[in-house]
Order: sequence, then C-alpha cells, then structure tokens
Amino acid sequence: MSGTSHHAGLPTAALRPMPTRMPEGVVDSLLRYCAHTLDGPVPVTGEVGERTGHPARTHASRVADTL
Repeated sequence: MSGTSHHAGLPTAALRPMPTRMPEGVVDSLLRYCAHTLDGPVPVTGEVGERTGHPARTHASRVADTL
C-alpha cells in the first residue's frame, strides 16, 4: 500500500493523477479548503467582491437571470 501524502491525510496514490489535471498549488488549496470546512459551514467572506469588483450573488438570483 502506498504512503500517506501531506494532503489532508489522503493516500499518495489518490493524488497521483491530480497534478496532471491542475497545478499542484490548486490541489493544495482545494484540499486545505475542504479539510477546513469538514466540521461546519463554509465561512462567509467578502473575497468574491474583492476579487471581482462586485458582491457575490445568491444561487436564486443567478437562476432568475437565466429564466
């Protein structure tokens, strides 16, 4: 059996194909985010607005725009 990686305790074999599909930094970020949110709700931040220049929208508002 393969060893355990530094990625949230996942087996190294589980991560082997990931870097070929996306940069390793992205894999690290996604796994840290998932591990951080396992025990509770996702924290609400203003990051979407900071990055895009407009506030985040709800799922309902996005759906309403497509109808």
